[in-house]
Amino acid sequence: MSSTGVPSAPTSSRPRAERRHVTVLFSDLVGFTPLSERVGEETTYELVRRLTAEQERIVEHHGGGIRDFAGDGIMALFGAPVAIEEAPQRACDAALEIQHRMQDLSAEFRQDFGEQLWLRIGIHTGPPWSATSVINTTHTAPWVTA
Repeated sequence: MSSTGVPSAPTSSRPRAERRHVTVLFSDLVGFTPLSERVGEETTYELVRRLTAEQERIVEHHGGGIRDFAGDGIMALFGAPVAIEEAPQRACDAALEIQHRMQDLSAEFRQDFGEQLWLRIGIHTGPPWSATSVINTTHTAPWVTA
């Protein structure tokens, strides 16, 4: 009841669901576990820090946002929580830029540690029901990286 005596509208902790297209970009460093065992903990930490920082910068430059960091990879969303025009194209542009930057990082890493780095990127776009998550689309994209 409000202070005026009028019943208040019920409040709900449930988010409002809406249908829209969301594009998800996943990245994954190939052979991360054996690589980390070979180069050691400190080198692995520095590699992941640099790689995720570069990916975050590039994704944000293209209008996306990082949804999750998963060890050696990321999950980025384009078009969620705020819809953006050309989300699939922006995700593809980000992926290409990430791969170009990865070539530089890989060359440095190969020179310093004798190891080649390979980064897989998967992109999926679709119309999930979005509320607090983008379940349908985010379950497809990791399979695209395989």
